[in-house]
Amino acid sequence: MEDKINGLIRAGRIGAASHLARAFASIAPEDPAVDRAAAAVLLHSVGPEAGAERLEQALLRRPSEHSFHRMLSAIRLDQGRSTDALYHAAEAVCLAPSDHQAKSLLGMALSDLGRVDEALSCLEDAYASGSNDSVTQNSLFKVRLRSLMMSDQWRPAVAFAEKIKCELADDPTLLNLSAHAMAQSGDWGHAADLWRLGSAKPSSRRSDAWAAHMLICAEQRAPARCYPGLEPAEAQHSNLAALASGTIIPGRLSAVLERWDIGGAILDLQCGTGLNAIAASSLTRTFYGVEPNAELANEARGSGAYTSLDCTDPLSYLARSDRRWQAIITGYLAFELVDLAPLFQSAADSLAQGGVISMAILLSNANIQGGCLGPFGWYEHAIDDVIGAAEAAHLSTDLSAPAILFTALDLPVHGRILSLRHRS
Repeated sequence: MEDKINGLIRAGRIGAASHLARAFASIAPEDPAVDRAAAAVLLHSVGPEAGAERLEQALLRRPSEHSFHRMLSAIRLDQGRSTDALYHAAEAVCLAPSDHQAKSLLGMALSDLGRVDEALSCLEDAYASGSNDSVTQNSLFKVRLRSLMMSDQWRPAVAFAEKIKCELADDPTLLNLSAHAMAQSGDWGHAADLWRLGSAKPSSRRSDAWAAHMLICAEQRAPARCYPGLEPAEAQHSNLAALASGTIIPGRLSAVLERWDIGGAILDLQCGTGLNAIAASSLTRTFYGVEPNAELANEARGSGAYTSLDCTDPLSYLARSDRRWQAIITGYLAFELVDLAPLFQSAADSLAQGGVISMAILLSNANIQGGCLGPFGWYEHAIDDVIGAAEAAHLSTDLSAPAILFTALDLPVHGRILSLRHRS
């Protein structure tokens, strides 16, 4: 009966499925499948919370029913609530160690939480034990790719992507990960082909936005704001800051301001949604923002952290402003500029005596001569170019130790915080 109800749901016949589920409940009220079927109907007719609530009520009556935990884990995973998904998947596995689907869900939740080694072990066990459905298989492939990438094993990652290429077309995240591996190895042409496929496949996890952005980067071999002929709003359409997660940049920039005892007017260039100003709100009451994307600018204004905020191009704003700032900070602007000289010179001209310029920056591999477009679509600058641009603007440089600034595609992005001051 449960299979028939699920079949009706898949066919879009929710009314018929609901009617059959009620009949099922009258025939076998004590069967756990009744609760699962009722939850499935609510999930597809009302929404995930309604389905989850039905399962939680069922767990109060049958706390040892592993299938309720398994179904709850799947719902929470789809919602992006990875911690809750992990809890329910772990409960399901504890109650029924042979439940391969529960093991698969456990592996997916672990992967979402960044516990890659544990996820890989769990998914391999589920796959080897018989849960060889396409979802488990693709999840295993993603975690294997991430594991190789996180340990800088790029050639094996590319070889693995080539091996599974027949499986890529139906999974946007796999497409993006594989394209990322190709780009890291220097094969931007192949990467562009994969991102082109990925950008045409909508995904609930922003994989489509990532693919659309990276396709442009791959075709132009440059970060977004460097594209000739693009309007600012179009160049910012996918704003990489919004695609990153777990950022520590605002906290690091705030620490720099505190270190230099900055308490006057602060300018936040390309401020995004306002996280930098929120992090440093205790240091000054005069925070000014500049953000070229109107949607993000409105969100930043809503934070209440800025004295004033202009929706315009950051470099144009610096060029026409006659104000002197105690500090000029930016989280992501340097990632989108190939030439830092105009930024450094304009910022130096706008800096008050004793002030500081501070920004996040990505540096290219020491073995690569010059800067280059990195595999995430940001520009990685050569250290010699950074120092040269600073010297030309009569600025001294101070680089923090390398750190993971944030994650993208659940992979760590290493960078540094660069501080610049007028030479004494």
